[in-house]
Amino acid sequence: MYKHFAISVVMLAALLGTISCTKNELIGYDRQPENRILSFRITNNSQPIVGAIDQVSNSIKLYIPYYSNLDYLIADVTLDEGATLHRADSTEINLLEDELEPIPVGDSVTYIVRSSEGQYRTYVLTQEVLPHRDALSILGYGNNERRTAFGFKLHTPEDGTYETIANQVFYTFGNFLSSSHRATFTLTNQQTGEVHTDYVRSLSVAPQAQEMYVMTARVVPEALFGTYNVQLEHQGRTTVLPPMKIAYRLPYTESYSSSTKYAVGDTIKFESADGTYPKPERVYMRINPSTRAGDVPAGFAESFYGREIPMTVVSSDRASIKVILPEIPIGVYKNFQANVINLFAVFAPEEGFVANTPFQQEVKLAIPSSGGFQILAKGNID
Repeated sequence: MYKHFAISVVMLAALLGTISCTKNELIGYDRQPENRILSFRITNNSQPIVGAIDQVSNSIKLYIPYYSNLDYLIADVTLDEGATLHRADSTEINLLEDELEPIPVGDSVTYIVRSSEGQYRTYVLTQEVLPHRDALSILGYGNNERRTAFGFKLHTPEDGTYETIANQVFYTFGNFLSSSHRATFTLTNQQTGEVHTDYVRSLSVAPQAQEMYVMTARVVPEALFGTYNVQLEHQGRTTVLPPMKIAYRLPYTESYSSSTKYAVGDTIKFESADGTYPKPERVYMRINPSTRAGDVPAGFAESFYGREIPMTVVSSDRASIKVILPEIPIGVYKNFQANVINLFAVFAPEEGFVANTPFQQEVKLAIPSSGGFQILAKGNID
């Protein structure tokens, strides 16, 4: 018995000796760089929108409420102590003096954070609209030509294809439930299958009654003639609208104010707000005789009367025509009793224009007001 006890004491002593000789080792760790975005808030909404920050993927997600009526977002950001914020081009943003640049709704943005020790981290900000729980429902299209004393006579899905004119306004009625005009019309050509998301621009959305809203939109002048299937996305919700046939029509004649002044050699720009221009074959001016004294400048040569005075075309597209004012006597041309001075174009035939468009015929581009307008000497910028 004593022998076994002695052996155990020896073994215990050896074990204690082993433990007492072992050194304590300090295990180091990598200190995390202080280059983080700690908070990201949008402050120009009725209620602040807090960004969801993922420090692993270095991403920030903004969820925009469907009812918000924002075009741009103003952000407030908090960083690690000593860190600085930089734009994607590496220029520093002074958060003490400057606000962050406004962020267009729908855009993604890159931010770079630099720690005080020079370590960088790149964040990507993305956005998503939280849609209303109800489906987007559209009653139909309307335009000024279908307006009555009691409102719009809507073109409904039961009416089939809706015919409209490029560079004209139309209206869409539905439960948009938001005054945000941010919307995407996706038009797919029924014949070619080509898809266009830039043929229709939403201009505004306004409430009408209860949950009914009206969206004002315009078909851009660059839209190609054809029949399209139409899909509308607004604030996270999507629906299908009646097909749309886009055609062209000449603009209504433009009028100039009596304060209009041009110098010989100036560029005159005709801009359409309600139609499209075909390619002009020629543009010219005609000055008509008047029985009223003072309708033309003093000393005006009668040889100018009644003839075409060519105007050089600088450029032309569907929305505008630019020409050079020709050499004519300077002074005031008044139109009090007669259209003394008028500007005309002759257009080349083009597919897609409505029936009876006067191609290769004289078309009046502009009519000065009764006060006419003033022609100044070349180079005079007054």
